[in-house]
Amino acid sequence: MTYIRYLVLIIVGLTYFIFCFANQEIVTLSFLPQEFQINTKTTLSVDVPIFIVLSAGLLIGLILGFTLEWFRNLKSQRLRRKSANKKKTERNTVVTRSPNGKSEDELLELLDDN
Repeated sequence: MTYIRYLVLIIVGLTYFIFCFANQEIVTLSFLPQEFQINTKTTLSVDVPIFIVLSAGLLIGLILGFTLEWFRNLKSQRLRRKSANKKKTERNTVVTRSPNGKSEDELLELLDDN
């Protein structure tokens, strides 16, 4: 199974590197529309290769998706933890009783009598 995982990782990695080498064209990223740049006489733009823009978008999307999924599962994780603690507490506090209704533990029986 680990060989299949490594094979898939190698294929994905090679595909990513081929994608990066094929998309090295320079694009201009402008942070303000042209009209604002003319009025303010500032140019907030950067020239970067297109694969960096696409890779950054992919990375931001992955981080955002993982974070949202983690927050979505917080409630169910808390409920699972509470139920596990409750079951553990119940297991620790269960007193076994004999068919006649008395406790099988002599110490507990002595404490109940007092």
